Amino acid sequence: MKQRTNKMWTRLPDGFFSSVAVMWYIRLFVIVINAETAKEMLDE
Repeated sequence: MKQRTNKMWTRLPDGFFSSVAVMWYIRLFVIVINAETAKEMLDE
C-alpha cells in the first residue's frame, strides 16, 4: 500500500506542490486581510 502511494506521489509533476502551496498562501493572505479590515470597520 505504501509503495503504491509513493509511486503516485512521484508521478505528480514538481509544479503541483508549489502551485498548491501558493494557493494556500494566497488564501491565508486574503483571510488575514479580511480579518484586518473587519477589525477596522468594527473600531469605527
